[in-house]
Amino acid sequence: MPQQGHREGGGYRLVPGTVNRASSPTLPPVSTSPAPFPPACAAQARVVEEPLPGTGPETTGWLVIEQPGAWGHDAVTESDLDPDVARTLAERAADLPVRVQIVRRPGHRRSVQRAVFLAHSGPDPWLRRIALQDTRDLLDLDLTVLLSPDEPDLGEPEPAPLYLVCTHAKRDQCCALWGRPVVAALEERRPRQVWESSHVGGHRFAGNVVVLPDGLTYGGLGPDEALTMLEAVEAGEVDLDRLRGRSSLPAPAQAAEVFARRHAGERRADACRVLSVDADGEDAAVTVELAGDPLVVRLRHEPLGVELLAGCDKPAPADPGTWRLVSVSP
Repeated sequence: MPQQGHREGGGYRLVPGTVNRASSPTLPPVSTSPAPFPPACAAQARVVEEPLPGTGPETTGWLVIEQPGAWGHDAVTESDLDPDVARTLAERAADLPVRVQIVRRPGHRRSVQRAVFLAHSGPDPWLRRIALQDTRDLLDLDLTVLLSPDEPDLGEPEPAPLYLVCTHAKRDQCCALWGRPVVAALEERRPRQVWESSHVGGHRFAGNVVVLPDGLTYGGLGPDEALTMLEAVEAGEVDLDRLRGRSSLPAPAQAAEVFARRHAGERRADACRVLSVDADGEDAAVTVELAGDPLVVRLRHEPLGVELLAGCDKPAPADPGTWRLVSVSP
């Protein structure tokens, strides 16, 4: 029977129609929620098991700047970063598929020299590190280098993956409530590689982690799930239970990669490439090469059947929709 629309005490409501669990992968059980009370947007998303595929940020280039101290709602322009540098970088990035992320060491400890990371998350990803004395040197950086698969001769290669964990409390309380336990768990294993990060997108999917340079974004993480993700990354694999998407891909292709991998049981991180995306309204056909074999993934963006808060500060819930798998064929 369809569920009647009504408002629940936690701040979300079921709307007419069913939530189709059978046709869409759902989150497995997670660690106990640190969110203290509803309407915490991440708690709502977990209660209804909102699917993750196709929800990752969409960007090819990443400029990651270490900036200790407090961050405001907009971490780039509302921090202790030089105002002229912040404003200029934000304006330049707005016209490009480039994200400017502000990061800090867990515990707000400072590096000896301010770290800046440059990352490209296309099919041939790369990651480099620059040590800065003066952030105004960033004004000389051409952000379009972040869009090229050709690694620039800037700074030094950074061999280890970076784990950017969103803890941006001024943007959304859930990012801090869920993100900080994830930081603590990951830092214990890999202290050099873990950074607290500004907003990465998708408050309700906290805890969120972006792995650079690949741009793989994971969500719905607690401490235990974060360690499972870490083990997968270090084994050269992806964690299919928690993968939101690959940042260099548009939303339907992000979802299609996850669906294709689940269909074939393929976890190797480098085993999937998207060849083409044909989107028509709510329907999409994505051709991928999976372990050398072409597959066509057909999917559709449909109502989730549940209204949720996109963020804890949003005035009203709405149905976010979700990508449903239609078929996978050679």
